[in-house]
Amino acid sequence: MIPAKLGAKSRVLQQLLHSGESTFRVITVANNAFFPHTKRLAASLLNSRNDCHLTILCEDAEAFDSLARSGRCAVRELPEIKTLRVKRSKFTAYMEAFEDGDFLYLDSDVIVLQPIQEITDHKNITRCYDDLSCVRCVRDTQYPWPGDPSLENRVFINSGVFYAPTSRSGFFEELRTRSLRNELWNRYILPGCLYDNSFLCAHFNLLNEPVEYVDSAVYNWQGFVVDGRLQVERRGKCLVNSRTGQVLKVAHFAGVKNPDAAMCT
Repeated sequence: MIPAKLGAKSRVLQQLLHSGESTFRVITVANNAFFPHTKRLAASLLNSRNDCHLTILCEDAEAFDSLARSGRCAVRELPEIKTLRVKRSKFTAYMEAFEDGDFLYLDSDVIVLQPIQEITDHKNITRCYDDLSCVRCVRDTQYPWPGDPSLENRVFINSGVFYAPTSRSGFFEELRTRSLRNELWNRYILPGCLYDNSFLCAHFNLLNEPVEYVDSAVYNWQGFVVDGRLQVERRGKCLVNSRTGQVLKVAHFAGVKNPDAAMCT
């Protein structure tokens, strides 16, 4: 359930969403150190002609309050960020977000370049495929979980961009419950490498959760940066993948230590 202090914000959000059928919901999760990234994400959603409402689940609501002044953004404090740290707290954040319906999750280090509402037209959880080719700590991509060496990787995605319909909230509730069990959390993360992303993908395979895909070269890091090397060129107001010629709709700065420097190249 939504805490009492958040109830009024939730009602305002529902009124905003019901005021126009085309409006969709975006959420992100951020600690205080990610405020600059989150600020860019919020601005990019407005600048890319997306009719959406952004909810920021953050470590300290006061630190992020300035981002709520656009009228298309709400800030909610998520206490679990302090107790569980940001990556493990995401599973609680997802369940809180479901209180307001379907959502499109974006990492805070994402910049949206084009309209992306079509991702929300799917019936199942929708994400971008990841072949783990750039994850150096994974020795066997077919069986990547040392804590459960018999678990085969049939589905692995990048969780920085994904759509979650309310019809699949039961799967996420099970994930939240399991993520709070230390033995399961430690079994399905890849320490020093992948945490919530690894845990999530392990359970796609454990629970046989159906997943739909959108093009990684358009919606995720594979089209933008690989092994720290930019894969794009600018054509007019667009970023275009140099290999495929596809226009990027999302620039995901995963693994880029200094997004500001990258944007200036």
